[in-house]
Amino acid sequence: MADAPGVRLDRKEFRLLLAVFSALVAVILFARTWHVPQETDGKYWNGLLAFTILAVACDLYFLPFSRISAARLSSSVVFIPLLATVLLFDHPWPMLISGATAAVTHSTMRKPWPRAWFNVAQYMLAVGLGDALYRALGGASGLNGFKFSFLPFCALVVTYFIVNQGSVALAIASTTNMSVRTSWSRIVGGSLLYDFAATSFAVLLAYLFADHGVRELAILIVPLLIVRHVYQMNLQAERVNRELLELMVKAIEARSIHLRAFPARVRVCASHRPRTGALQQTGRTDRQRRPATRCGEDPRRLRSPPPQGWQAESRRADSDAGPSGSECRSGRHNRRVQGHRASRHQASSREL
Repeated sequence: MADAPGVRLDRKEFRLLLAVFSALVAVILFARTWHVPQETDGKYWNGLLAFTILAVACDLYFLPFSRISAARLSSSVVFIPLLATVLLFDHPWPMLISGATAAVTHSTMRKPWPRAWFNVAQYMLAVGLGDALYRALGGASGLNGFKFSFLPFCALVVTYFIVNQGSVALAIASTTNMSVRTSWSRIVGGSLLYDFAATSFAVLLAYLFADHGVRELAILIVPLLIVRHVYQMNLQAERVNRELLELMVKAIEARSIHLRAFPARVRVCASHRPRTGALQQTGRTDRQRRPATRCGEDPRRLRSPPPQGWQAESRRADSDAGPSGSECRSGRHNRRVQGHRASRHQASSREL
């Protein structure tokens, strides 16, 4: 979890969660008996130093986690060396190695103290609860001969992932407006199978160190890089699919906005319908007023008879108006002929 713009680390819910985690870590750390190796046990001390350096390197070589845009999360393969420490070292060294790993990583990256404190607490809590359950189910640890128990190791892995991912989901829910269920589903995503498959490297790491020593740990550098590359490819594929899905959603939303504007245009067009309907109704009324024709009768012949004396009135109007229509037509014809001749004369002058 990071100090993203949508994350508020000063909320009371987050401070309460941080206090609860710190109290649980203190109880688990001091409730059990501490095993302190002898100073002459060089293999034990070298193993503690080697696994601390390996865990810090894995945690610094993290990958950006883009499933939750409200918080800048990161993912790494640090759980592989941390789970291996439970198979090799007694209490409290797995918890101390996990806490030192988170503290060194966040101090190197200069992150805010609430975030660093939370990650230190949740690392130690996940490893401490997993170690306690592993011992309770009969799981063995030690550097003198590697012993592997399947069921205790499965309980260790399940406990670690539940506490780790669940604590981050609670932190996101307490610092943002996202629910715990939504944040949990986005954190788990489709990488749970990869996580369980990658835990097999923890068993191999513990076996190589217990039976062969520190030099054999270099053999697992390449497998750890391969695991990280697989995680990177998985996250990149998820990011590409998410971006494509967001583009499709934006295209659908843009189209829906266009479709939402369509009813408005329909209402504007419908506001003009009464006028058109009135015209059509008027046209139908006029047609209804026309007399109906019988079969085989020409409707053009059904005209009202002209009023009486219309011919005498038309002659009187022609005499009052001036020359007859034929004289007017002849005068207009003469003027057209004169204008045509003048245009021909002007055209020949321009050609010269």
